[in-house]
Amino acid sequence: SECKSLMSVDFGWRRFNFFDKNIVQDPENPDEKFLGLKDVCVDCWCSNISGEAAYLGEQRGGVFRLGRDLNENYWKAYQTSLTALHVADDFIFSIGEDEEGVNSLLKIWKGDCFEKGVPALCREVRISTIHPSSHYSVTACAVAVHSSLSAIAIGFVDGTVLLYQGTVIKDKALTSRWQRIRDPLPLDGTVSGLALAQLPGEKLVVFVITTKVVNSYVIENKTVVNSLKHDSNGTSKDCWTFDERTGSLVVASRDMVYFYEADQCLDADGYRGRCLQLGRSHEKLQLISIGDHLVLVTKQHALIPSSDETEYMSMVTVYNVKGQYIGFSCSVPSLCRLFTVDQSLMILGKDGTLSKLTEKSLNAKLDILFKKNLYDVAIILAKNNKDGAEHLKAIHAKYGDYLYGKADFDGAINEYKETIGMLEPSYVIKRYLEGSRLRQLCVYMEALHETNRYNLHHTSILLHCYAQLEEREKMMKFLEKISKDRKTDMAAVFDVLRSLKLSEDASLFAVKLGMHDYALSMMVEDLGRHAVAIKYISKRTPAETCSFIEKYGHLLFEACPNETVDLLQDVIEKSSGDDVDPTQLLKVFVGDFTKAAGFVEFALKKVSGPSRAVLLDTILELRLRDYSEGKITDDECCKQLIPFIEDGNISRALNMARLFHCAPVMQHILQKLGRKKELLQYYLEGNKLFEAIDLCNTEKSKEMWLDTLVHVSKVEGAVDESLIIKLLEGIEANGTLQPLVVLEILSRSSTLKVASVKDYVIRWLDAQRKQIEADRKAIADGERRVEEIDKQMESLKFNVQVLQVNKCSACDTALQLPAVHFLCRHSYHVHCFESYSDRPDVCPACVGPMARETSRESISDKAAYQMFHKELNGAVNGLEVISRYIRSGVFDMSKKNSQKKGSTAVSPADSNKGDGNPFENDDDLNPFADRSTLSTKSSDSTGRRISSTKAPSVNRPSAYDDSKNPFKVGTNPFEE
Repeated sequence: SECKSLMSVDFGWRRFNFFDKNIVQDPENPDEKFLGLKDVCVDCWCSNISGEAAYLGEQRGGVFRLGRDLNENYWKAYQTSLTALHVADDFIFSIGEDEEGVNSLLKIWKGDCFEKGVPALCREVRISTIHPSSHYSVTACAVAVHSSLSAIAIGFVDGTVLLYQGTVIKDKALTSRWQRIRDPLPLDGTVSGLALAQLPGEKLVVFVITTKVVNSYVIENKTVVNSLKHDSNGTSKDCWTFDERTGSLVVASRDMVYFYEADQCLDADGYRGRCLQLGRSHEKLQLISIGDHLVLVTKQHALIPSSDETEYMSMVTVYNVKGQYIGFSCSVPSLCRLFTVDQSLMILGKDGTLSKLTEKSLNAKLDILFKKNLYDVAIILAKNNKDGAEHLKAIHAKYGDYLYGKADFDGAINEYKETIGMLEPSYVIKRYLEGSRLRQLCVYMEALHETNRYNLHHTSILLHCYAQLEEREKMMKFLEKISKDRKTDMAAVFDVLRSLKLSEDASLFAVKLGMHDYALSMMVEDLGRHAVAIKYISKRTPAETCSFIEKYGHLLFEACPNETVDLLQDVIEKSSGDDVDPTQLLKVFVGDFTKAAGFVEFALKKVSGPSRAVLLDTILELRLRDYSEGKITDDECCKQLIPFIEDGNISRALNMARLFHCAPVMQHILQKLGRKKELLQYYLEGNKLFEAIDLCNTEKSKEMWLDTLVHVSKVEGAVDESLIIKLLEGIEANGTLQPLVVLEILSRSSTLKVASVKDYVIRWLDAQRKQIEADRKAIADGERRVEEIDKQMESLKFNVQVLQVNKCSACDTALQLPAVHFLCRHSYHVHCFESYSDRPDVCPACVGPMARETSRESISDKAAYQMFHKELNGAVNGLEVISRYIRSGVFDMSKKNSQKKGSTAVSPADSNKGDGNPFENDDDLNPFADRSTLSTKSSDSTGRRISSTKAPSVNRPSAYDDSKNPFKVGTNPFEE
């Protein structure tokens, strides 16, 4: 009880039982204790980093090796005494004496190479050769080797410390070239321990522990660059421990335990280390470290007499410095010795009993702490354990629930913060939704956002908390923070702010972040600041401005129409290229066609491209609406509508003009498109007969005259006589219709008077009389020319022809023999003739005109049929067309046969069988199938005469549609 009270007074640390102490049984005889180390007096010991074996040294020179399976090896390292052991890598370093009064020996053993239970001896160095004192013998008492085998230090009883840097195992200089880093200082006591730590930059730190002081030396380039005397009072050789991996040295003096770090030795004021009152007021026998624990053995008075009547007992205490708790403590009836094997703590009692301390599992430790509600200790324990991370959040959750149950809401929320990622946030949120706990809820929600494990619902809750707590500054900082995180949907955030009636702050924040769309939405829809919104939009780029106007333009136009129109025009002015589409801005003017038309007219002056066509259609529709409502007259159409009709939109403009019944526009478009028939139909439907007659006079189309005549004949009521006169004068001047056809159509009118057409008929009859007289005169002239031609042919045939041409008709140079002469009075050099003609009986100069005439007069059979029908249908005088085709020789069989014999080429008509008449085998289509042919008699040897013939009689073909004959019923008003 005295011990416990002292420990409690000294520390105030909580005490636990985190280790299990078990007596080690003999592996060969499990029912018996392991007594393999009985009567072994351990003076020094060491263990390698892996901890697979422990080396126990006796003062008399023997070394025991105890493996993890309790297998033992023993060898006599020295004949006289052993003072120090150290393990580095796979090598064992020992210092001792083989003879009394002879200097110490350094022996290096190969720890992984045993022969007959004894490790191989690699090197042996006599210490007397390296100690600077040659006149007397100084005993070595401590050794330390760096795990890289690049440095070794030896300490002596007079305080001297020697250092060798190099390859310890192989260097020959190990026997001579040592560096003395500490001079003999007998007043500081014997060297009880050495430790080496390697620092970055090729720096080596050597800790020297004596029975009275602790020194450190920093070696760089084999020079001591810094030395410190630390605040510890020194200790014995078993009361210090060093971890080479971390560079941490722990020294246990009687009252305090000191902690030093190797990197602190570089500073001039780094001599002060951290210290704790561990095992205060008790003599310390041994200190070792195992994992995160320090194990301290103290000598205390025995409370229960032992069998050997020993006055003292050993108190073994396991400290966890990081957790600030005592993990285990127990008393051993007699003085004991500690060492480690395979990361397990072994306790060797005086009676040879070997006990093993085994650390409990983390779960077992946590169960102990949970039963005592020591969650804070559990957290520390889990943090310091390599497997504790997976338990940490669960511990915080339990701790939070515990504190919440104690009404410590602030402490509980701090614990719940640590559970983020494991505990469902809704569990915590439900507990803190009460108004009095909103501040703690804010803390938790902020932590959720800091760990990036939030969603929009969590953001909304935090904003509501800020709003109710009136934490405007915090809210703005929070909004600015989450705006940089792409995870947050800022649109939803602004919806939350608007629902909280915080549009003022939200709009300012949106402006600050450059989120223009949200800022304008709140300005226009929530705050009603339309003028400010227009000014804000005007500062944006044209493309952005266009986008904002599409969304908010209608609302802005309703509130500030003039300012909105100015903004739109300014956008059009600033735009360049296709960054602004004016057609998308038209929705602003819904319900105000006047301003819309003005804007479109302005935009048309500035824009081009695809949008221009839409704008043209738009303004045409707006102006046509005004026309239909009587706001625009027919005379004003030329100024307000016609300028917006272009080639690209003319068809759509025509459709709109028809829809709104705008006559001036329709007339303009149809005339521009050349769609005269539609224009005529429009005139006739609108009873604009004078305009229709003018159009017919311009176009001179037979069909248009017929349509006009038929329409006039169907007019009910009296017809203006001047209209009939103008109509007949136009038909007469045009000459496209036969008078009989005209009279037949007009005769259908029930109101038309004969007097209206009398002058037309008289003029026609007079013109026919004059034409007959002219034709008779032309026939007489033709007969006279034929007689002259016959005479010329007779002269060529029977009279001598004198050829007096001196120049070639091809090259216009003097003729030379051989030459070719033609009766047409053309002559050629032979070589010129061959170049111009491939036929020996044809004059090259005459073949051109002849060929053209033949091409013009001789028509192929298929072409003749198609052309004949086309010309016959379009001719005013059909008999004239028929006579021309007969004159061209289409139906002259003798002429066709002569052409076939004289030509080597095959014409399209040659492929037809028969006599060459294309209409011979097509009686249904040939209009001349049943007519009598025109016979031509040849003249006698003195000449050729044209026989008089009768005019061909034309019979109607069998396939003729009599219903289409306008004359099948006699309607001539002049018939008797």
